[in-house]
Amino acid sequence: MSIIVIHPRTMEMVLYTKGADGAVFGRLRKAASKEEEDMRTVTLDHINSFAKKGLRTLAVAYKPVEQAEYNQFISKFREASTLLEGRAEAISRVCSSIEQNLILLGGTGVEDKLQEAVPEVLSSFRRAGNSTFL
Repeated sequence: MSIIVIHPRTMEMVLYTKGADGAVFGRLRKAASKEEEDMRTVTLDHINSFAKKGLRTLAVAYKPVEQAEYNQFISKFREASTLLEGRAEAISRVCSSIEQNLILLGGTGVEDKLQEAVPEVLSSFRRAGNSTFL
């Protein structure tokens, strides 16, 4: 999932994205330095550590967006949004096209707690003979 943020004064644009580490790491630019490569290694180690602890993990990345790239993206996005057939796939392709050559910001690990009363509801389902999947 991504968002493009436009600075209100400078009009500079930055795309921020978050997602599964495999998806985000597959969209990163070629590392520009040893430090950038090291950061990727350390971040993956952290994400793996978080996952082993049962945390929900995400990677976060960004890239500056030039006006011409933004104009091309928004034009294609609007066109895809008006399709009567294959709209979701077209929008996904257009979004994927701008979510390339990203720069890694880091990774997160979040405890994914159940909402209030969910454990009790699941217990009731099980007692009633229903199968549940999370």
